[in-house]
Amino acid sequence: MSLPEFDSKTLFDMSSIDSSVPSEAFKGAMKNMQTTYRIFQDALSAGYDLKLCIACAIAGEYNVEEVRAQISDHIASHPCVLFTWEQSPSCQKAVKYLDVAGADYKIVYLDKPWSEGNKMRAELAKTVGKSSVPIIFIDGDYVGGYDSGVGKDSPGLVDMAFQGTLRSKLEIAGAL
Repeated sequence: MSLPEFDSKTLFDMSSIDSSVPSEAFKGAMKNMQTTYRIFQDALSAGYDLKLCIACAIAGEYNVEEVRAQISDHIASHPCVLFTWEQSPSCQKAVKYLDVAGADYKIVYLDKPWSEGNKMRAELAKTVGKSSVPIIFIDGDYVGGYDSGVGKDSPGLVDMAFQGTLRSKLEIAGAL
């Protein structure tokens, strides 16, 4: 996807604004917009799709290594880990599906608080190639979401169930 090129300094140039008008809050808001725009453009330049570029912009600036370590700790802490949004219908279905299977799982809410979850969502999406939630790991392996994934090895819970691989993957991981 190609978006028009903008120079963020020109796009958000405040020099033409009467200096007596902008408050400190306005200047802060403009600085935040400039930062968000720069992050979006950097993500676009890195070749990420539009959804991931938006996820990166929403996440803002953060310590990448720290967030990746946090994600790794969550994944290593349990045989089955779901990164979810509490009100997401797909996330709710994934939880219900795993309950029906009798699976033992850990939920990491990306919306509690959003400020932390948005960083994890952006890094997870960079790692697995998909920003939609839920993002599910079994035995440390990304298996997709509820009803989709990014490939043959990560088709999502529904496809795994129909293929007959979900129960065995959960059993091997110690989640059943």
